Amino acid sequence: MKTRAPVCKICRREDTKLFLKGQRCVTAKCAIDKGRPAPSGNSRYSSPNSTYRLQLREKEKTRSFYGVLERQFRRYFAMAQKSGQAPGEKLLIFLERRLDNTLVVAGLLPSRRSARQLISSGHIRVNGRRMSIPSYLVDNGDEVDFRSASRVLPKLKEMILAGGVVKQCPAWLNLDKEAVKIKVLREPSRSEVSVLVEEGHIVNLYSR
Repeated sequence: MKTRAPVCKICRREDTKLFLKGQRCVTAKCAIDKGRPAPSGNSRYSSPNSTYRLQLREKEKTRSFYGVLERQFRRYFAMAQKSGQAPGEKLLIFLERRLDNTLVVAGLLPSRRSARQLISSGHIRVNGRRMSIPSYLVDNGDEVDFRSASRVLPKLKEMILAGGVVKQCPAWLNLDKEAVKIKVLREPSRSEVSVLVEEGHIVNLYSR
C-alpha cells in the first residue's frame, strides 16, 4: 500500500504506535513518545464520540498497521466471514499471516514497508521458490528465507542485522538466525496478533 500522508501523522491520528517507520518508532524521535497532538481540523463526523467514528478509526488503524488497501481489506473480511469462525478474529489472523508481516514479527526486517519492497524485488523465497507477492498467506510448514544472491548485498545484510521492532519471535514461528530462515509452525492465535484493536468494531462497521 502506498501511503501518501506522512506516516507519523497517521500514528498521531490513531493515537497509537503503528510502527510504520520501523526502528525510528522505538527511539525518542517517535511523535507519539514526544506527545505531539493529533492532527487538527474540522471533523467530517457529526460527533467525535460517535459509534461510526469509533468503528471507522479501528478499521483504519488496522489497515494502516498492515499496509492494506481498502479493497484488499474487504476481501480478507469476506474470507473471514466464509471461514465459519468468528469473523473479526479470523480477519486479524489472515492479516497476521501475510508474508510481509511474517518477516517483521519474526524480527528480520524493521518495517512492513521495507518487507514489501524486498518481496516485490524478488529477494524472498517461500519453500525454495521466489515469491514476489507481499500478500501471500503463509501456511503450516512453510519455510521463508532470502535468496542466496540477496544475502550478500551490503544494504540487505545491514537491514537484517538491524532486525525488527519486536523483542522476540512469536511462538507460531521458528527463526533460525544463522541460516536467516523462518519456519511456520502453526496458525497464529488471537493473542499473538501484533496490532492492538477491537475487532468487534470492524465487524459492526461492515455489518451496517
